[in-house]
Amino acid sequence: MDIAASLSAELVAVLKDDWVLYVEARETDALKAEIGPASGSSSINDSTEKKEGSGPNGTNANAHGSGEDKRTDAINQGLRDRLRPLLLNLVRTKGLKEGMLSWREVIQGELKALVSKKLPGLEAESEGSNGNDEVRAGLANHLRNLSQADFMALMKGIYRTLMNGIERLKSQGDILSEMLEALKPELPNRRAPRSATTVARTSSTSNSQSTALSSSTPSLPLIPPIEEDLNDFLSSSCELANTTVAKVVAFRSEKHAKLELPEFMDFFNTSWAFVVRCEVISKRMIIGLRGTVVSQAKLWLQTFHQARISQSAKLVEDEVWNPSPVTREVQRMTDIIVDSAVKDSPELFIDPTKKTPEQSPGEASKEVNGTSSQGDELANPPSTAKTPATPSKPSATTPLRIEDRTYFAVKATLDVLGLLLDYLKIVVNMSMLTTDTMSRVIEFLKAFNSRTCQVVLGAGAMRSAGLKNITAKHLALASQSLSVVFELIPYLKRDYQEHQNEIHAKLVAIMGDRLKAHVKTLHAIDWNANSPEGGVNTYMVALVKETVQLHKILSRYLTLPVVEFVMSQVLAAINHGLSEEYGKIELRDQHGKNR
Repeated sequence: MDIAASLSAELVAVLKDDWVLYVEARETDALKAEIGPASGSSSINDSTEKKEGSGPNGTNANAHGSGEDKRTDAINQGLRDRLRPLLLNLVRTKGLKEGMLSWREVIQGELKALVSKKLPGLEAESEGSNGNDEVRAGLANHLRNLSQADFMALMKGIYRTLMNGIERLKSQGDILSEMLEALKPELPNRRAPRSATTVARTSSTSNSQSTALSSSTPSLPLIPPIEEDLNDFLSSSCELANTTVAKVVAFRSEKHAKLELPEFMDFFNTSWAFVVRCEVISKRMIIGLRGTVVSQAKLWLQTFHQARISQSAKLVEDEVWNPSPVTREVQRMTDIIVDSAVKDSPELFIDPTKKTPEQSPGEASKEVNGTSSQGDELANPPSTAKTPATPSKPSATTPLRIEDRTYFAVKATLDVLGLLLDYLKIVVNMSMLTTDTMSRVIEFLKAFNSRTCQVVLGAGAMRSAGLKNITAKHLALASQSLSVVFELIPYLKRDYQEHQNEIHAKLVAIMGDRLKAHVKTLHAIDWNANSPEGGVNTYMVALVKETVQLHKILSRYLTLPVVEFVMSQVLAAINHGLSEEYGKIELRDQHGKNR
């Protein structure tokens, strides 16, 4: 046992030494790349990008990746050379399992240390004792007081380091499995014990038969199966990394809720990429960081939404209901909304690495959770909530065009189009929030409609905007404003409609699957045999029952036109499927045909 324990300790030392050196080397490479002349915004896994040749310098990145591969191959070979005698002796002394368990305990501490080196107070947070309250409070204040740029630089470094550690663990697991498989021919095998019956049979046969039976007895290798242990080891390491990072991110919940779209997008996409990469490596869903990021995304979206509801209400209340000229920028925004029905316009995409223009303190205080990505007007059209739609030249009679239709619009309506465009940017840049965002769009448009009715039909504008009375012109322009929004709604339905169509198709597919199950019963029927007069086959009874049940459920929750559409698709699929199956049945007499 002392020998096995000594070998286990040596195995842990070899694996730890290899892991630490690898992670430190990759971190050094990343830091050199960040301060290099062609450095850009670092991703969560710069090392992986360079290895794949996708770096900013094209050919140079590929050359660097090739050299990196050679270095990694040399490191792997060195690890194999050191592990070979250790594994051989651990198998012989039956200490392999113990060695792997020891390594598991050590690496969990090492993974935590990767984060605690950058955030020392995190160890106190993990320990959770009352004596560490001050340390935890200090860590919380430190993280909350960081600027978003500094926090993202910190997180990208943590994500990168953890990912390097996780990827090295996976490589080590692959090498261990490969080497143990290669060692099998060199290890003695033990014969499987034979039962008393086998021994008796052997003693009663000839010598040649006995020899043949003995040689065919299965042998059991001494190497214990560790594939499952390695997979579980890797998964638990990924979960630990995600849980540790989630604690850090949780401290910034309130800060993140107030971020502008490009900043939050940078945080969300970077964190999500780390989560997905861990799940791909471990082949499991990991809840820790995923849940925290999704929760913060929903809180951010709600804050974003409430800010725009308030801005929209303010715009309508201050509107004096005079025609507003339509600038090229406003017309372009309208065209983008129309185009969104069939494609994502390039102007909707946001580069989170691009710095936003400096704001005056007054501007910054006016907007919470806004979209200040107007540094490049072509790439990111300005939000008209902050940049008034007053043009330099156009006449007040210049109408707004929506395809082949024209409308006169007031300034509030044109500004609302800019707010609406901000929602579309979320859909395009953060697809995980598409469903939640589209529901907020509907709420936003309903609120605009309601507020417009209040100030015009309810004469609220006489108080809020100082109008003496509400004239026919005011009513006409209000009608035109609502018409603009009404006309644009169909173009905003694409994502919802696609999702809804997928749901309807799924309902049809479910009944298609049920039909396939009943078809098996159909083919099992002997159609030429006698059957009770007027009897209905069980497959048809079950199919009709399930179809009626589906209709009842749909009728309870969906509108009549939708129910009719889905059920027509279901019935058409059933009729087509049954027709094909009936055609495959061979009927030998008239009795079978009558059935």
